[in-house]
Amino acid sequence: MITPQGWLIAFLGASMIVAGRLFGLLEVLLVGVGLLAVVGAGAIVVARAQTRMQATRVLRPNRVHAGSPGRVELRLTNTGTVRTSVIELRDPVGEDRVATVLVGPLAAGATVEAQYAIDTSRRGIVPIGPLSAIAADPFGVARRTAELAAPSQLTVLPLVMAVVPLPHTSGDDPHGGTEHPTTVVARGDEFYALRPYAVGDDLRRVHWPTTARRDELVVRQDQPPWQARSTILLDTRGRAHSSASFEAAVSAAASVAVACIGAGQLVRLVTTGGLDSGSAAGRTHLDDILEQLAVVRTDVRSMADGLTVLHLAGIGGALAMLLGRSDESIHPTRAVHGFQRVVAVTFDATPGEAPFGNLDFPERWRRTLAAGRVGLSVR
Repeated sequence: MITPQGWLIAFLGASMIVAGRLFGLLEVLLVGVGLLAVVGAGAIVVARAQTRMQATRVLRPNRVHAGSPGRVELRLTNTGTVRTSVIELRDPVGEDRVATVLVGPLAAGATVEAQYAIDTSRRGIVPIGPLSAIAADPFGVARRTAELAAPSQLTVLPLVMAVVPLPHTSGDDPHGGTEHPTTVVARGDEFYALRPYAVGDDLRRVHWPTTARRDELVVRQDQPPWQARSTILLDTRGRAHSSASFEAAVSAAASVAVACIGAGQLVRLVTTGGLDSGSAAGRTHLDDILEQLAVVRTDVRSMADGLTVLHLAGIGGALAMLLGRSDESIHPTRAVHGFQRVVAVTFDATPGEAPFGNLDFPERWRRTLAAGRVGLSVR
């Protein structure tokens, strides 16, 4: 309860009392008594301070893309029976910042709201809290702390830019879409199989020749159309990137993933560090990819490790390779086989440069994609 400053004042006061008594200095004695009185009064004020309060913290939103505004809303209610003193709310944000809000006296049952902005300039997980209420005396000799809200976290997703998706690679490629249909639809592009009639089946799907031979109702099951498949290979080798080039490559991976899933494609994210998201479509899969990209870091793995992971689950479809500087004997594009469309983009930014700098990445991406199997160097 007593702060370091309070203990220092108390020690100084006690020392002056002893010196005043020993040397018969009344003035010194009185000053020492006054200092001890200040410490005692501060402790009494803090001990009687009302700290019975309820607080809630709401992140708006709880997931945000880098550079987008984010804020924390606090709601504080005095659940005690007496008026509070001035309360200082402290909410740690990240590793080295603390949001501080001063709240004036609250009557019993009263509620006050406050908010503060969060720095979202860098992707990652931002820990927030725990939220504490601090009651202190005017001289800072005593302090009382109460935890009001548990920790929470804000996910800052990578910057996403508007790019065109990788092209649909239908054709002879057996891996260009889902290997096996997972749902039965009323209408598809190709005949898939015959199966016994089930209650609720459309009678227009009955296959009458087979029904006549088997003397039981048989219906057609059609295979749903193939989906395009896209793979994103992100180079996470630490020796191949500056901090700026890596952030640019991560943002590019997020941009391509958003574009491809928005086009209804199956998307797979692979990194040279061993991450493999698997191929899937839909908003849930996209959210998983973006969260993985929010926390991805550089590593000491080699490009060969990434190519091994890339081929573990099969190949096919379109491939976007987002690379750093090439310092290995075999360029990765020479080791990639089986993909119908390959786009290799090299990010080699100057250290200290902001992600993408003044580059018109979306336009370069469109030109690269239109040119086919080529590489693009982004500097």
